[in-house]
Amino acid sequence: MIYDTYLIIILSLIFGACFGSFANMLIYRLCCDQSLLRVRSLCPNCNNTLGLIDLIPIVSFLLLRGRCRCCKKPILKRYLVVELLTPILFFLFLYPHSFMLLNLHYLLFGYIILILFFTDLESYLLPLPLTSILVGLGIAISFLGDVLLSRLMVALLFASGLLAFRYIFNHIYKQDTFGLGDIILLVAISLNFGWQICLSTFYCAVILGGCYSVMLIALKKRSRNDLIPFGPFIIIGILCSFKFLEIAVPFLFLI
Repeated sequence: MIYDTYLIIILSLIFGACFGSFANMLIYRLCCDQSLLRVRSLCPNCNNTLGLIDLIPIVSFLLLRGRCRCCKKPILKRYLVVELLTPILFFLFLYPHSFMLLNLHYLLFGYIILILFFTDLESYLLPLPLTSILVGLGIAISFLGDVLLSRLMVALLFASGLLAFRYIFNHIYKQDTFGLGDIILLVAISLNFGWQICLSTFYCAVILGGCYSVMLIALKKRSRNDLIPFGPFIIIGILCSFKFLEIAVPFLFLI
């Protein structure tokens, strides 16, 4: 058993770091609207083609002290953060039950929302290809669990309510309050985990996002007209919902 644990730790570190490096590539290219099919990676500052020494997950960042080998300009710390978070993600969902279907479902979902967190944070973008994968994953999981019809109906009702909510608030504030990508992400959460998780996620996201916005306005770092990405708060809300669902749902309905 102890050897299995060590094996999973080693595999999580190796594959997680590699997938973290791939996630960084996706985040950068999706934010910059670049082709995902381009083979070679470039330094975003000097456009120098990156070699093997520049692309070793975690190790390269530490060896190069967070700077480009050619132009010596700082590399975003996000690259190291993602490459550290992904192995943790792999370990959490592969241990102790290894490659069970449920674990793989959580792992894939977690990996994609990690990418979405940073794309929305950096460019106010929740790419449709990634959110569509989550929707497709939710449909597949619901079908296997024999709850597809009920989850589809709930997701449709929830999406309709959010669209109406978006229209009303956009009309009041004369700007986008939250994007269509946020709605698709919430629909994907409903399809994957059910309406309880989706509703408590939305509730947590609104509270967290509202508190963060008020704090920034109070500190005069943002104005009321400045956009703040809602996707990261949805993703944090998912984590809160799994941990505190027993508290959040009764409080939400005030029964």
